Amino acid sequence: MSDAIRLFLQHVIAGKGLAFAIETPNATTIAAMEAADRGEVEETSLAELARLWEGACAKSSRPRSSRKT
Repeated sequence: MSDAIRLFLQHVIAGKGLAFAIETPNATTIAAMEAADRGEVEETSLAELARLWEGACAKSSRPRSSRKT
């Protein structure tokens, strides 16, 4: 067992649970997962995602930077 897994499990035991909340997906997320299971996926490109991201950032009150590689 790796040290990372061992430390994680020790933390779970000491805290008597996970260190993060496990939440049930909302209706929108469940519908999207079910659609993906049926093969109903929407393909997009990285360029389109970058364009959408920039548009969302432009609408935001706090400017965000995008890192280009």
